[in-house]
Order: sequence, then structure tokens, then C-alpha cells
Amino acid sequence: MKNKWILTGVAVCLLAACSQMTQEERFQKIAENENSKCPKRLNSTTVFDSTRYDASQNCVSYYYTLSGKADDAEKYKKNYDNFRKALDNTIINSLEMKAYLEYKTIIKYIYYSDSTKTKLAEFVFNEN
Repeated sequence: MKNKWILTGVAVCLLAACSQMTQEERFQKIAENENSKCPKRLNSTTVFDSTRYDASQNCVSYYYTLSGKADDAEKYKKNYDNFRKALDNTIINSLEMKAYLEYKTIIKYIYYSDSTKTKLAEFVFNEN
């Protein structure tokens, strides 16, 4: 029974510590946590490289490397609007992105080519 109260006390302290963080500090912690798992292969053509939160600009950026059939700059130029709409729908419908949207955080998705190491595309949301 004593251990149960100790665990409850620890949980309350952790929750209190989290509630003392600013939103910027929370976003920074999320980025650090995600980066500890990177690079992370998402599928045969996409690697999630890292994320970064810049508090001075209130901007979160996600960096990816594309290979194989996805490593095609022309495809992104031709279909930019379609890719942007798909990402926008994903952001709007994602619980993980809700806090960023509520805090009016700029959200960037940046894709690089595995073969040339150049930027293939960049999508920016919530800029206003």
C-alpha cells in the first residue's frame, strides 16, 4: 500500500513539472524525443531524418530523405498542389498536430533527395 502512495506521489510530481513547462519547452521536448529515434525508415522510399523546433520563429520542421521512385524532383514540381493538400489534410486531422495548430506554430515538411542530397520540396503551413 505504501508503494502505491509513493507511485501516486511521483506521478503527481511529474504531471506538475509538465504543467510548469511553457509551450515552447514542450515542443522542444517533443523534438528531442523524436530525434532520439532518428533516422527512422518509414517505408521503402522514405526516411524520417529529424525534427526541429525553433522557438524564436515558433516553427517546427520535419526533415525527410527520399529514395527510389520517390526521389524525383520533377514529380514534386508537377504535383506540388496535390502533395500540399494531402499534407494539409493530414495535419488538420492529426491529434499530434493539434497543439501546434492551436499555438499557431509554423509547420514545415522538407524533403531531400538521397541520390543528389538536394532539396526536392518544402511545404509550409500555418504561416499567417
